[in-house]
Amino acid sequence: MDHLDPPRSTDPLTGLGDRRAFDAALGDAAGQVEPLSLVVVELDRLDEIRVSHGPQRSDRAMKEAAGALIAAIRSPSDQCFRWRHNGFAVLLPRTGGYEAEEIGHRLADAVGLLCKRPDGTPLTATFGAAQLADDAPNAHVELVEAADAALRAQ
Repeated sequence: MDHLDPPRSTDPLTGLGDRRAFDAALGDAAGQVEPLSLVVVELDRLDEIRVSHGPQRSDRAMKEAAGALIAAIRSPSDQCFRWRHNGFAVLLPRTGGYEAEEIGHRLADAVGLLCKRPDGTPLTATFGAAQLADDAPNAHVELVEAADAALRAQ
């Protein structure tokens, strides 16, 4: 790698931006876009697929889910990132909390419609949505924490 090349910020499995790209995009948007919401989407029981059917099958599920999410977002304004081992983050500029909840349902439904587990049943996903609280000193950090808390509450 040439020392002038920017650091890689694409997840090699899904082709989506990785956590570094997410952090940069969130930092940029948090100071400029109002309202701003975040939906985090986690694939349910992905580790079970990995254990039962091998890493190639769970990798395929991640790729399929990434494609389903990209197909379901409001391109090009929304941005989808690989966020965790089995999850994604979707930044929603100019989107309030209620609309983010609706989009979260749409994203989870898209995964179920377009992605199948090895036994042919739909792959399911859980989501959490939150809107940026623009008056907080570390609003972008709190946005991630609120979306993650909403995900865990499901």
